[in-house]
Amino acid sequence: MKKKNNLLLALLLSTTLIFAQFKSLERIIPSNAEMVVSINGNQITELLSITNFDQSEIGQLLLKEMKRSSDHVKSIADLGFKIDAKAYYFFEVKENTSFHNFLIKIDNRENFEKLFSSRDRKKIEIINNTRILDLRGDISVWTDNSLLLSFSKSLHSTDDENSKTSRKDYALNLLKTSAINSVLTIPSYTKSKNKKASASFWVKNYSDFMSLMLKDVFKSMGKLRGYQNMDFYGINALSGHLFFDKDKVALKTTMHIDKEWQNDFKKIYDKKFNKKFYKYFNQNAAIAYFNLTMSTKGILESYPNIMANMYETILPKYKEETRVAADLLNIILDEEAIEELIGGDFLFVLNDLKQQETNYTSYDYDADYKKTEVIKTKQELLPDFTLMMSSKNEKFLTRIMRLGIKHDLLGNKGSYYSIIEAKKLPIDLFIGIKNNIVFLTSSENRLQQIMLGTFKSNLGKHKKLLSKNAMTFYVNGTEIIKKTPKDMINFDKKFEKLMKIVVNKKLEVALSTSKFKASKIETKLIINTPENEENSLRFFFDLFNEFVSNK
Repeated sequence: MKKKNNLLLALLLSTTLIFAQFKSLERIIPSNAEMVVSINGNQITELLSITNFDQSEIGQLLLKEMKRSSDHVKSIADLGFKIDAKAYYFFEVKENTSFHNFLIKIDNRENFEKLFSSRDRKKIEIINNTRILDLRGDISVWTDNSLLLSFSKSLHSTDDENSKTSRKDYALNLLKTSAINSVLTIPSYTKSKNKKASASFWVKNYSDFMSLMLKDVFKSMGKLRGYQNMDFYGINALSGHLFFDKDKVALKTTMHIDKEWQNDFKKIYDKKFNKKFYKYFNQNAAIAYFNLTMSTKGILESYPNIMANMYETILPKYKEETRVAADLLNIILDEEAIEELIGGDFLFVLNDLKQQETNYTSYDYDADYKKTEVIKTKQELLPDFTLMMSSKNEKFLTRIMRLGIKHDLLGNKGSYYSIIEAKKLPIDLFIGIKNNIVFLTSSENRLQQIMLGTFKSNLGKHKKLLSKNAMTFYVNGTEIIKKTPKDMINFDKKFEKLMKIVVNKKLEVALSTSKFKASKIETKLIINTPENEENSLRFFFDLFNEFVSNK
């Protein structure tokens, strides 16, 4: 009897410890998790209140759908979830089964259970104040304050009864995750955490993660099965955070590069932005631009090694052959001479979008179906742009230009050239070389100013974006929409309504990739929003709300 009581006491103590731990949702996530996503409900509800959501068009549509199955729902707060708490998703593969898991705080268990049909509620098992529901292999486990949802998929073609049972065991075993087996023991995860983010994600190993994602795709492709191993990406941990600030939305990601690839990445990114480009950039005449700064020499030196690593992974039988081919390529290429010609930094500026009448060939047919060639006209939206490229070998480029003139490919304009072949295109193109920069532009007037030294530059806020990053892509969305005639794009009414709102707001997008530093590369996506808005989340929510509205 005493032995039996001790067993019951041990079971009770074990259960108490397990479900006390369940209150700490993050601790339940196992260290074997391939990916973790978190949503910071507190940050989001501070920016967008539950009342604002309920009263919106989106909220009303959602609540209308919810009321069909649960008539007690008058607000999203009635779903039973603690909306202002953190929620988690994590992905794990175990014993040839992939598991998609969700961890959510509950503040009203009765309301949550009402979301299930009366038929499903009868299937709920209760063990020590813990409820378990198995709906065709989808497992729900919850207490008074926490919920675990576990959805799984077998990587085999068949799904037997044993696998369904193991899914239930998997969910219950998650609750027993010890502190030493938690994701909180992984340094790359704990270092990636950010309390101010509205949402975050972390991938333990990007190469392994992609291999898992592509496993099903390539498993029946014979020799191409090597693609399942994606080590050639060269990325270990990958993390990111989403921020909703007063005047912008920011998505920031960090890629940790594998040690074997770090030397190659260092060579490729060992390049400073050509500051001479500053003289030929005017923010008032730029509705979009793309900048790339990489070492041509570094790319050519690293490319053979990168390709060898990639093909060794895909075709392991030919490892020796790929290495010999890589060494041969290194011998053939003269990296320094090529870098002299092509510096490795480029700046493409979209100066304007212009509507222009262009000719095109069509055919008319008579009653006997005989065709007659006719020249017709149409309105086209054409880009006005400037492309800059660094080059220290002006003498060689000048020789190429002379050959172009000799063979009637280029026209000599004195200090610059026109591209004769461009006459076949709807826009004119001109080339000039100055200050070790090659210019290609659609505006002869702009190139004349550049060659004469009368071009007026205005960097404004773009200097930091251009100089501090290896790659930058910027778009002034409002200006592009303004310059796009309505009759040239077939918008539906809802999209047209959305465009009208954006036109009256200042909406800019900037995507940038940092230089390689401290074994990592950072990427930022910034969407600037109007300063007079309450906050960026509210702005986009209201924008989307207008889009779905039938008014």
